[in-house]
Amino acid sequence: MRPRADEIVHSIAWTFDRHISSDLSDPFSKSLALSISYLLRSVELRIQHEGPVLWSLNRQIREPLAAVRDLIGSSTKAGNEPMFVALSQEIDAALNTKYREPDDYPTLESVADEAATLRWPLVHAIEALHEHPGLFEASEYQQVREAIQAYHKQQLEAEAVYVQIRSIEGLDPLAGRV
Repeated sequence: MRPRADEIVHSIAWTFDRHISSDLSDPFSKSLALSISYLLRSVELRIQHEGPVLWSLNRQIREPLAAVRDLIGSSTKAGNEPMFVALSQEIDAALNTKYREPDDYPTLESVADEAATLRWPLVHAIEALHEHPGLFEASEYQQVREAIQAYHKQQLEAEAVYVQIRSIEGLDPLAGRV
């Protein structure tokens, strides 16, 4: 289907920059126009990249979640704590949830819902592990913490793709400072 949504946003941003922003003289209006222009550019990038980035991150987050679950299972002390029993169940539920039918196209909405559902157990795991490191064997605990940190590093790097705003059609009123 043409034009694509990102092409429409690109066209709106180009038109706004060339025909509206350029005619403004009031400093406040120019500032607002600049904000709107960069918002449009950000939306264009998110349309292009957000779905594939979330899809990839949803695959990657499963590893640290499984590592947390396995860590809890390997500790008799943690296995008897209601907080960790509940966390293990939350992780299992998130990992075993069917987010869409196998033959269904993965819509951005379903991929974003999957990301939110998978990320909450990781948040809860980080909090629980931070509060109770003594319930686990030190080297296993450290390996799981490193797996979580590696995932977060990948997440930040992947999401940076669609939050960095680039110049469109050579227009860059901030001369590359954004």
